[in-house]
Order: sequence, then C-alpha cells, then structure tokens
Amino acid sequence: TPPTPPAHQHSDSVTSVTWSPDGKLYASASLDGMIKIWDGVSSSCISTFPRAHDGAEVCSVQFARNGKNQPLLY
Repeated sequence: TPPTPPAHQHSDSVTSVTWSPDGKLYASASLDGMIKIWDGVSSSCISTFPRAHDGAEVCSVQFARNGKNQPLLY
C-alpha cells in the first residue's frame, strides 16, 4: 500500500489551484473531495473542507469576489 500523506496534504491528485483576490491565500481542490486553504506566504494549510462536495471529487475552486475570501467549488 502507498504511504499515507501528511494530514495537511491532499491524498489524491490536485485538480485546481487558485489565488484569493487579495493574494494572501490560495485554495486547492482535489480528487480526494477536499478543498484546502493555504497561507500565501508560508504555504501552510490553514483550513480544510474535508467533504466539500459530499466527498465527491472537486474539479474546480474559486474565491468569491466579495472580499471575504470564501471558496466556491464547482
């Protein structure tokens, strides 16, 4: 069996990465069904949405343009 990735990483292929409008954060979406929010300076994972699409693959993620840095998934 393959090794388990660290908890802050995705466990399957990343399908989308996008920067927040203010450039302070970026979000990643993955086939593992998670969206992760990362600090744009340190690249530390600061938030995880583990079942963003009820556990289904997440194909795309964007930030809302309302200034609140909320992720939107597709």
